[in-house]
Amino acid sequence: MDVSIIIVNYNTVHLILDCIASVIEKTKGIEYEIIVVDNNSCDDAASKLAERFDGRFKYVQLPDNVGFGKANIEGYKHASGRNIFLLNPDTVLLNNAVFELCSYIDRHDRVAICGGNLYDKDLRPGLSHLQFGDVLTKIMFRGPCRKLFPNYIFNTSDKPLKVRMISGADMMIKRTIIEEIGFFDPDFFMYFEDNEFSYRVRQHHYAIVNIPKSRIMHLEGKSSPSEKGVALGYSGRTTYILKTHSKGYLWLISIIEYLLLFIDSLRIRLFRNGDYETKLCSLKMRRKNLWLSTKALGLSRSQ
Repeated sequence: MDVSIIIVNYNTVHLILDCIASVIEKTKGIEYEIIVVDNNSCDDAASKLAERFDGRFKYVQLPDNVGFGKANIEGYKHASGRNIFLLNPDTVLLNNAVFELCSYIDRHDRVAICGGNLYDKDLRPGLSHLQFGDVLTKIMFRGPCRKLFPNYIFNTSDKPLKVRMISGADMMIKRTIIEEIGFFDPDFFMYFEDNEFSYRVRQHHYAIVNIPKSRIMHLEGKSSPSEKGVALGYSGRTTYILKTHSKGYLWLISIIEYLLLFIDSLRIRLFRNGDYETKLCSLKMRRKNLWLSTKALGLSRSQ
């Protein structure tokens, strides 16, 4: 078996139907299996998937919602592929993307992870990787700054690009790497488990590469509610920073982001472009969850 494709479901069967259909339609030239891991959903995914793709996938039912990372770990236990491909339910393959990734990683011994270029629903470049830096760089590199580094989150060339990390939405991993350094850290519920895994891969001196020939549409955020997704994102980021950096670095990140959110709020109030009230509500939600994520770990000023 060349590739085991693991897709985690949590009440996203309406998305997974299109995702699996695109895998079956586009994937040629390799032997693969599809493993759907269900996080105790209530969307009747098992019967709906069986009705459309009977015999084309394995279904792993979990008794509880254990989160993205742990669900992928459970899927890995049922995988027989030489390579493990983690695919978000809110993705659609645009070409023979799995073949491109599998072919590249098989030809390069020191490449542990590779992923493709991700596009949004309008086929505009999306967050596919981080070319360099880490959390602080991602926060600071906004708007005009990213124009100075066109490959920072998306490979604009037609050649493979060595990067810092690959998005967990489309992550091809060699089985031998998981056997050597382990898989996702179970301390993460959702978000930033891919960052931490990429960090360990780099610590073991393996390469992570973006393959632009692999093209995938990612309907980012469609598989998790907006406010809940923001809260989980900050929680995951905090866990990641404490595991790979320090409390001091977390303080620095939090202070800088508070300042940037404050500046954004002033700019929106001053210019009032577009639906400024919705933008202000979004900023307020981010400030609240940033505060809660630091306070929960005893890092707020009140502790």
